Amino acid sequence: MTSNIDTAAVAPSAEAALPKRTWHYLASPASFELAPCACGNHETQWSEFAKHLWCAKCELDFVPAHNGVFDGPIPVKAALMLGMSFDRMNLETGCVERFDADTSTYTPEPARTAPEPSPT
Repeated sequence: MTSNIDTAAVAPSAEAALPKRTWHYLASPASFELAPCACGNHETQWSEFAKHLWCAKCELDFVPAHNGVFDGPIPVKAALMLGMSFDRMNLETGCVERFDADTSTYTPEPARTAPEPSPT
């Protein structure tokens, strides 16, 4: 059986051509059953590039062979009952955005500020 995983490292000259990701889920790619790296590493992370994952073991960005639960219709409320979370991090604002299954929308959480030091 052959794999269609793109295991070529993203060359610095190619980085400009790849669109950057603007958000990523808080849960790891493995929690959505996305395909692992060709090396077998299932503990991948979201890449800085859209549609790519990052393998720390190989130190490369790759396109997964399949997108796990995202390859088919997702019964969102059933997925939530199974413990999946579709909350995400907005990389442009640094804010967590909570998913509302009833409206299928995201609501940003207020930015947290550092507590004021107590007077001594």
